[in-house]
Amino acid sequence: MDVPIRDYLQPSNDTLLKIEWSCHRVPPNSVHENWTMTPLSESSVVLATSQQVSCALADETLILQLETGNYFRLNQVGTATWEFIQESHTVREIYLEILARYEVDSLRWERDLYGLLEGMREAELIEVEQ
Repeated sequence: MDVPIRDYLQPSNDTLLKIEWSCHRVPPNSVHENWTMTPLSESSVVLATSQQVSCALADETLILQLETGNYFRLNQVGTATWEFIQESHTVREIYLEILARYEVDSLRWERDLYGLLEGMREAELIEVEQ
């Protein structure tokens, strides 16, 4: 059974991370029921996990999380962010890099970035060190 697209960055139509769950969906939080995540901060170091494969298609990127079988689609700004975190960077470095590349409201980008990274962390696409 396919589950409809779920947007992590509401209410915008140009969200950075759109998630389409495959028919082999692992319910959120079922893997780490008693595990709580430390909130992200500017100094948190982010890196794409090795438990995924991704490919760019036009202005989008498709990502498959290998352990869960869930797949994800990123738009153009999400793709730029994903490419940048193939190497370790702080949240602050990611924020500044994408802000320099795109004309975007800085407050909105900060909110969207944290939402994107939290969504990626929940989906086990990134590793975060505090």
